[in-house]
Amino acid sequence: MKISELKKKRVLIIGFGREGQDTFKFLRKLFPDKVIGVGDRDKNVKCKRQNAKLIKWHLGKNYLKALKDYDIIIKSPGIPIHLPEIEKAFKKGKIASQTEIFFVRRPASPYFL
Repeated sequence: MKISELKKKRVLIIGFGREGQDTFKFLRKLFPDKVIGVGDRDKNVKCKRQNAKLIKWHLGKNYLKALKDYDIIIKSPGIPIHLPEIEKAFKKGKIASQTEIFFVRRPASPYFL
């Protein structure tokens, strides 16, 4: 996946702790006018937001139901992979991680070869 491909995709970040917020900030810098979905079990996570412009919130115990509405789901490490909704999205190739985005964005380095 190329970063430029995210511009045309419906993107959801699940888990809005430190890594989810950092991912959001990164994507917001790249795509300042893009609507980005944010899902988290914590209903109060909105209070912690730093830039709420153009966010589609999916909060509370049913936040994973939103996965079906997105093309790419960026999953934070704290979200278990064994949940049925996550497994289904994973099988469809919709799950990505912040680490994956970093390595796609980062130029080749002899340290990683």
